[in-house]
Amino acid sequence: MTELYDVISHVHCNAPRPAGAMRTKIKTTYVVSERSHKRSRAHRPTYAVLATIDGRTILGARFACGSANSIVRPIAELPQHVLACEACEAAAANPGGFAVYAYYDATGRVLYVGQSNNLFNRHKAHRSTAPWFATAMHRGTLSRHETRSAALAAEALAIAEMRPLHNVRGVPS
Repeated sequence: MTELYDVISHVHCNAPRPAGAMRTKIKTTYVVSERSHKRSRAHRPTYAVLATIDGRTILGARFACGSANSIVRPIAELPQHVLACEACEAAAANPGGFAVYAYYDATGRVLYVGQSNNLFNRHKAHRSTAPWFATAMHRGTLSRHETRSAALAAEALAIAEMRPLHNVRGVPS
């Protein structure tokens, strides 16, 4: 029997796919969370898995922005009260392999700027190792770049201009 915890671990932390869960394709552009406090933002899924838990079929997904949710539902189009995730939209507009991302707090202050070619794993690493992530991170932005050198240059420029609170290396005193 598949456990919800195993599906959550697979979707959020890239743990092995549990027995009884199967990879699936989502035919709509967007998904929204089944949790009411997260329904105001729609994401673009890049990976999805179906599982039946206690007689209920659930759909979990990873998103283009690097985030994930273990219980989502596809939507055919965006309702007026739902906003598209800015980072997912940026990823869809420029699907290059490298990205520069910035995390902001609720007041708009830049918390961290980084670059990665695997946003899901990088986002997961911040979530598990950065003490500020769970309490201060409010939103993120994303820009895509065709090459690693272009992403590194954009990251260095963003750090110099934005002076993020939690970037340690590369920030002049």
